[in-house]
Parts: sequence; structure tokens; C-alpha cells
Amino acid sequence: MTKSKLRMILTLSLVFFLILAVFIDMKYFSTKRHKTRVEVVESELIPESFDRISIGYFSDVLSNFEVLDKSIDSLTDKNVDIILFGGNLLNNDINEETRMELISKLTTLEAPLGKYAVLGEEDLNTQAYEILEASGFRHLTMSGSRIHNFQDEYINLIGFDSDQLTYEIKNDIFEILLSNDPKIIDTVKGNGFDLILAGKHLGGQFKLPLLAPFGDHANFYKKRYDLNNETFLISQGIGTYNLDMRLNTQAETIIIILRRTRHES
Repeated sequence: MTKSKLRMILTLSLVFFLILAVFIDMKYFSTKRHKTRVEVVESELIPESFDRISIGYFSDVLSNFEVLDKSIDSLTDKNVDIILFGGNLLNNDINEETRMELISKLTTLEAPLGKYAVLGEEDLNTQAYEILEASGFRHLTMSGSRIHNFQDEYINLIGFDSDQLTYEIKNDIFEILLSNDPKIIDTVKGNGFDLILAGKHLGGQFKLPLLAPFGDHANFYKKRYDLNNETFLISQGIGTYNLDMRLNTQAETIIIILRRTRHES
């Protein structure tokens, strides 16, 4: 065998084993990984009593209860003040035993200023709403919900899981918009929301290094966008769609720290 043929065989073997290693990681390990991501959001509109308040945000569980356990552990360890769920709890109906176990898991989550949720497309034909309600989550709507930290001052939480945005922005109040679909940004961009949270696309789920994803989520694969006075955070979710694999993305729980900035006169 000539040296050139030997080099070719070695190269092809290396490529084969590299592809095999990536496939094994995608199939058996990537969907079990979880990280806790910390984001700091600053604004002059954040009330004094909300300075350094923490918000725990998770989204798109899609029936991956193993990684949900890791997310719950993260939220519990961080002792967050508010918990937000961004939709898509299930991707199929579950039996009664699993339903009760899931309610028990989500009920263990505690937040002194409340637990809130919106629904995603995958929730519409499942038991998700009833499970979230039984677990102590309040469904956010466009009417908004005032959150007080044992003071008169407050922030607003607004939920969006419909096709039209009709909420009237309050420019002197710090307002958070929670939606499963990041395309909401096309509707509310520049409208005055201070913090916008979304998910749905799992960071692309399959993302080739150095290349932007393509398809519906091509414009929403980054984790954070800062748009003038608006901060847009997108979760990479917990579970997966269709193929139970991930490439170059990772399930995550987001801890958001609110910091009040001072007005410079």
C-alpha cells in the first residue's frame, strides 16, 4: 500500500469517527445537558424595591421531564423572586400518573412574587393549561398583571399568546412582555416594552458552527438582542421537536437580574 493511499484511508477513518462521535453526542448526550444562564437587565424604570430582584425563566419543555428536573433544581438553588414559563410544556398528551407527577414537580417551585406562564402552540391541544394552573402558575394575558414587592411601586407583566397585540404601553412603568413566539418582536419593536422574553425555536436546535440557522428561526437564534431601550432575551428551551437531538445548542434556564440605574441629570 502506498503512502498516499494510507493517508487517504487514515483521513477518511478520522472523518468517519468524527461524524460518528458527533452523532452519538447529538443522540445520547446533547439532549440531557442543561446550563443556567444569567442575564442582567438595567433600566431607570426599575423601582427601588425591585433593584436586584431575580426572575427565573424557562420555556419549551416539550415533555423532556428529565431536563425539567435540572431546570427546577436550578430555579430552586437560585431562590428566584419571580418564575416565568414561556410555553410549550408538552408535545403530546400524558397519562394520569405522569400528569400528577408533573404537577408535583412544578408545585415544588416557589417564588415569593409569583409564578406566571403563557401558552405555546404545542399547549393548545394538551393538558398543559390545567397542569400549570394546578401547579400554581397564573396565566398571563394582554390585560397585564401588576407585581408589587411589598411596596406601592410595581412592574407590569404582560402575556401574549394570540395574533394581535392591543395592549397600551405605560411609558413610566417597567414592563415585561412574555411570549412563546419570538416573532412578537416584529409587532412590538419600538413600542416601549422594556424586557421581552420568548423561546420556541430552541436556539435553532441544530446549529452548524460559524453558520447562522435557516428557516423560520433564522432571525431569532441569538440569545440576546439589545434594541435601544428594549432588551430581547430568547430561551434555547428545555426539550426538542421531532428528532430528539441537538447540535451546538443546549437546554437552559435563564436567571434575570433586574438592576435599577440612576438618571443622570
